[in-house]
Amino acid sequence: MRTIVSRLIRHKSSVPQTRFVSASSSGGRYLSTDSNKIDEPFNVEEAETVHAPPPPTEKLLVLGGNGFVGSHVCKEALDRGLSVSSLSR
Repeated sequence: MRTIVSRLIRHKSSVPQTRFVSASSSGGRYLSTDSNKIDEPFNVEEAETVHAPPPPTEKLLVLGGNGFVGSHVCKEALDRGLSVSSLSR
């Protein structure tokens, strides 16, 4: 059983990640009351750099995550930095 769980944890998903792009970043029109007016984007002179950790790339689906074994599998996977989804009936 432990071998199967460790294989599941090490398995990399081949599903491509989806990226979303904001409509305002395309340089189009912004909301305004005048239909002929195009607002200029804000100029930022100084900005603070934020160092955020990247999202987990490995994902794990645990079937029966509310049970005794499933809850321990979820905890172990979270401790290893995986993104965990649990499905129980």
